[in-house]
Amino acid sequence: MENTKIAKCKIEETEALLKCFRRVLAYGPLSSLPNRLNEAKLQEDVKEGNLFILKQNKRVLGALQATSSWGKALFKEGSTYKKEMDVLDGFPYAGERIVLLDYLFIDPTFLRKKYGTSLMDTLFHRYEETSFLVSLGEEDCLAFFEKMGFHHLYLEKDLNLALRGGQIYVRPNVKEGLCSKPIF
Repeated sequence: MENTKIAKCKIEETEALLKCFRRVLAYGPLSSLPNRLNEAKLQEDVKEGNLFILKQNKRVLGALQATSSWGKALFKEGSTYKKEMDVLDGFPYAGERIVLLDYLFIDPTFLRKKYGTSLMDTLFHRYEETSFLVSLGEEDCLAFFEKMGFHHLYLEKDLNLALRGGQIYVRPNVKEGLCSKPIF
């Protein structure tokens, strides 16, 4: 992990990002990523300035995108108050910020070298006191997300049909200390 840096992707790094994404697609069906992401979406996320990349010198090794507009991004027909409340009722939510991890990918050459963990740790540090959601399909690396503290969020069957991806996994914000007790 020497000479690696995590930062927001700049416009001039777009081509290196796209090369990394193409290597991920060429590697094979490791995840449901190709169904949710394409080059146009990547370019749009770079322009919006909400895409983090892991780079080594000028080579992009991976990328992560997260959004606070989780309801709009999570549901097929858009967000409604009822759908969002049904999700929030499924875990210990106490009014904190919610962030949806839209996608994460690592260049296949660099898999299992802690780069994904490094990207996730950066996300967790950037959004302290936040609960995280991610929508995962059966092909996704569930063990990785479980290791990062995510667990399956059980929802009503009809709500699951409205989702863009597979199942929702959550990493709730856990407050620690005396004032986190419910009696306060």
